Amino acid sequence: MNKIPVIIDCDTGIDDMISFAVTLTSEKLNILGITTAAGNQVVDITTQNTLNGVTIMGRTDIPVARGAEKPLSRPLRDAGYIHGENGLGTYRFAEMTAKQPEDADAVELMRSLLDASEEKVVILAIAPLTNVARLLMEHPEAGEKIDKIVFMGGSLRTGNPTPVSTFNVLADPEAARYVMKSGIPFHMCPLDTTRELYLTVDDIEAIGAIGNPVAQMNYELCRFYNDAVNKNNNADKRFKGLCIHDLCAAAYVTDPQLFTTVKYQGDVETEGELTLGFTVLDYENIRQVPEEERNVTFISSVDREGVLKIYFEALKSFGEPCDAQLAESNFQSCSGGKNSMDRIPVIIDCDTGIDDMISFVLTLASKQLDIRGVTTVAGNVSLPYTTYNTVNGLAFMGRGEIPVAAGEAAPLKRPYRDASEIHGDSGLGAFTFKNPVDYGPVETGGVEFLYEKLMESEEKITILALAPLTNIAKLYLEHPDCKEKIEKIVFMGGSIFSGNPTPVATFNVWVDPEAARIVLEGGVPFYMCPLDTTREAYLSEDELEIIGTIDNPVADMVYTMCSFYWSQEKKNVNGHKRFKGLCIHDLCTAAYVTNPELFHSTKYYGDVETKGPLTEGFTMIDYEDILRKSEEEKNIDYIDAVDRDGVMKVFFEALNSYSK
Repeated sequence: MNKIPVIIDCDTGIDDMISFAVTLTSEKLNILGITTAAGNQVVDITTQNTLNGVTIMGRTDIPVARGAEKPLSRPLRDAGYIHGENGLGTYRFAEMTAKQPEDADAVELMRSLLDASEEKVVILAIAPLTNVARLLMEHPEAGEKIDKIVFMGGSLRTGNPTPVSTFNVLADPEAARYVMKSGIPFHMCPLDTTRELYLTVDDIEAIGAIGNPVAQMNYELCRFYNDAVNKNNNADKRFKGLCIHDLCAAAYVTDPQLFTTVKYQGDVETEGELTLGFTVLDYENIRQVPEEERNVTFISSVDREGVLKIYFEALKSFGEPCDAQLAESNFQSCSGGKNSMDRIPVIIDCDTGIDDMISFVLTLASKQLDIRGVTTVAGNVSLPYTTYNTVNGLAFMGRGEIPVAAGEAAPLKRPYRDASEIHGDSGLGAFTFKNPVDYGPVETGGVEFLYEKLMESEEKITILALAPLTNIAKLYLEHPDCKEKIEKIVFMGGSIFSGNPTPVATFNVWVDPEAARIVLEGGVPFYMCPLDTTREAYLSEDELEIIGTIDNPVADMVYTMCSFYWSQEKKNVNGHKRFKGLCIHDLCTAAYVTNPELFHSTKYYGDVETKGPLTEGFTMIDYEDILRKSEEEKNIDYIDAVDRDGVMKVFFEALNSYSK
C-alpha cells in the first residue's frame, strides 16, 4: 500500500502533541516533515515542544523547521491560558532533546519537500495558517504539488476564543482567508465535529493505565487540559468530555472512512468587530454555488469510537512500561519500574511542617504512587496547623482532589510537645498561602479514615509515616484486623547514633514513644528511615540557590521554607558546623517509597525506650545482634544508605515539573 505523503504544520501545544501519537505511528502516512508556527504558544516554545515530541516518540528522522513568529498582519495572540506557559500544561521533559530544527525556515522546508516529492502531498494544518499562506504567496507554483489541505479550525455557528470564531482562524484570519480561497482542495475539520471526539474521565484514566512514557505524557497532558478547559470555558456544562481537536483532524488523514463530509462555499471575516475570524459557510447554499465549485469540504461527523480505538492502539504501540528503547532516552523516565496500572497505593500520615511539605513536591508529582489519602496529626505544630497546611499544600500543588483527614491532636499518654522552634509558629516558616482554599478535611477522623481506606482497597497499601505514630498506633489498637491490608509502614524517625530533640531520641519517636513501640511491635513490615541516613540526603546551600532560580510557585515556596529552615537549624542546633547541608528528612523518606533503588537497608531487631528519664524515645537498634534474634524476629528494615545525588535528581525533576 502506498503511504500518503504528509507535511504537518503545527503550533505544538497539548492537542498537537496528542495527535502526534497517531500521525507518527501510522503505517498509512509518510511524514515528510513538520513545520511550526506561533499559536498555542510562541514559536520558540512550539518548536521545542515539537522537537521533544518527535524524539520521545522515536521519530527523530523527521525534519522539523521553525516557522512564523506572528500572523501575516496582526499582533500575536496565543492560547497559553489553555495550554500553559510551556504549551504542555504541567508536563515537563526531564531534558531537552539534542535534535535541532532545520536551517531552512518552515516555508522553505515545505517548498523543498513539495518539489522533491513525486506524488502530491497532504498538508495537515493544525495551527494558524500563516506558514501555509506564506508558502502559497511566495511560491504559488507549490500549490500544484499539494493534494489537499486538512485544517483543524472553523465552524458553522460556534467558536472558542469568541462566540463565533475558532482559535486557529482568529489567530490569523487573513492567512485563513487566503488559503481557503487559493483553489487548493480545503478540508475543514471544524469545532462542530471535533467536539464530538471527546475523552471521558474514564478514557483519560485508561490512558494513564497504559504506562509507557508516551502514554504517561498523554495522560498528564489530558488531565491538565481538562482542568484548564473547564476553568476557562465552563466546559463541564457544555461538552460531553475533553475535546481533542487536533487528534480529530489527524485521524481524518489516516482514516477518512471514519468521517462524513459535505461541500460548502466558505470565506473568512477579516474586518468585523464582533465577527473577526468567523468562518462564513453558506450551508443553505443561498448563493447557489454548484457543488463542484464550492471551496470547503466540511467534515461533518466522526465515528468517535473508531478514532479512539486507533488512538489507543497508537499509544500502546510505544511499548510496555519502561520500554527499553524509550527508557534509554533522556526524557521523563519510569524510574522505579511502575506504570499507572501498578502504581503503589499509598496513604501519607504527616504533621505538615516544612520538610513534610517539601516531601509532597516529590510524592504528588510521582508517577509511581497512587495516593489514596492523607492523614494529619499533631507534631511539628498543632493539629489545626498541620491540617490547614496539608489541605492548602495539596491544592497549591494541583492535587486538591486527594482527601485529607484530621487525626489525633495529642500523643496517646503524654502532653503534646511541638517543634515550632524549627518550623515556625505556623509550621511553614516564613511561607504563607496568599489564597487559601475554602474547604477543609473530610468529616471522618484520621483513624477511621485510615481504616476505611485500607479495608476498601483491593490491594495492600503502603503507609508513608512522616510524623509521630499516634494515628497508626490508635488504628492498631482499635482495628487490629487492618494489619492484613497494610503492605508496609515507611517511617521517618529513629536512629542508631544520634537524636535531635535530645542527644539520643528523634523527634517523631520522642513525641509519642508509646505509639512508636506499639507500631514497631505490630507485626506489619516496618521500614525505618533514620536520622543517620536522612542527614546524608542534604541540600547544599548552592542547591538551595538553584531552587531559587526555578520559575514556578512551588519552587518559590520551597525556597522560602528552606531558607527559614536552614536559619533555624543553624540557630537551634549549630547545624552549620555539624551537618553537610540542610537535612530534608521527610523528603529522604518519601524518596525511599518512590525510588527504593536509591537506598540500601538492613534487618535489625528494635524497640523503643518509654521510661528512661534521659533516654525516653530512644530507638534501641540491636545492630550488632547481641540478642541473637532470628531473621523472622527482626522487626525493622533499617534504611542505612542513600544515593544522595540520586535523591536530589528526582527532587529537582519534580520541582521543575510544576507549572509556572
